[in-house]
Amino acid sequence: MKLTPRADEVKAVVALLESDGYDSATALAKDIIRTVGEQLSEREMYAWVWRAQEGSYQLAWGPFSSEFEVRSMAKKAGLGGDHMTLKLYSVGAMTERLDAKAPSPMCATCGHPHGAHEHPKQGGKCSIKKCTCKRDTKV
Repeated sequence: MKLTPRADEVKAVVALLESDGYDSATALAKDIIRTVGEQLSEREMYAWVWRAQEGSYQLAWGPFSSEFEVRSMAKKAGLGGDHMTLKLYSVGAMTERLDAKAPSPMCATCGHPHGAHEHPKQGGKCSIKKCTCKRDTKV
C-alpha cells in the first residue's frame, strides 16, 4: 500500500517526537505506532474484489490507498473473471459517530445502520440492496 503522509498525520507524529514525556525509546515507539494507526483509521481506503465467474465466491484484497492502486494491482495480477473496486469507509469516522452517543445505531425506518445512508452517490437513501428507505431516521 502506498501512503502519502498528510499534514495532520505528520503534525501528530512530530508532536510525539518533540515531546519530553518519554522515559524510553520503546515507549515513544509504541505511542507513534498507536498514533499512526489512529490517523490511518480516519482515511477511506479501497479493496480489490475478484470472482472467477458469476455465482462463485468472491475474494478481496486490500487495503489500497486509491482506486488507481486497485486497478494497477488487478492488471498486474492478470486474473480473468469479474473485478470490482470496493470503497472502505473510515472506521475513525464511524467511531466518532458512536462516541457521540447517537440514540440508536440503526435507522428507525428501515433498521439498517445509519452508515448505510451515508454513501454520497445515494443522496441519503439506504444503500442496502432492495431497501426502499429514502431517508435516514434517527430515534
